Amino acid sequence: MLVSVLRTSRYRLLVYLLMTVTIPHLFLFSPCPPDELAKATFCRYNIHITKRLAYGFSRDSFEFLRLAESPSLLLEAHNVRQSRPLGILLAAALSRVTAPLQKWLNWYPYAFRHDAFFAYILLNFAMVFLSLVFLTGSQCKIDRKLRLTPSASRLAQC
Repeated sequence: MLVSVLRTSRYRLLVYLLMTVTIPHLFLFSPCPPDELAKATFCRYNIHITKRLAYGFSRDSFEFLRLAESPSLLLEAHNVRQSRPLGILLAAALSRVTAPLQKWLNWYPYAFRHDAFFAYILLNFAMVFLSLVFLTGSQCKIDRKLRLTPSASRLAQC
């Protein structure tokens, strides 16, 4: 019964959206290494939302935020992000929209106050969601081409 409900695209997209938002948030419950060990060994900083909820922020994340704040810095000599500027440019454009709203609401999610941080979160959620949508769509095309029954997940409407 659940499979037949999920075959309709509206419900399938809703399930994908819930998966995209819920599953990454479950990782906030995973234990973080102690702050000193995280900095020295893993080159990351622990950002604590509450006493139990935390996530790791790697050293290169600061560079992504700096470039999203000012995309013209991509043109610096020997900038390693020059070869893949699309994510930075998308985050820069999106942060121009979300930053005034965040300042007006005084809302900075995940205990990190930076204008581009929320834009990167939205971009990552969008990429995961679209990956799920395109993965099931391509699986249906492969199943039809090979004249197979729909894949084992049965979430794709073929």
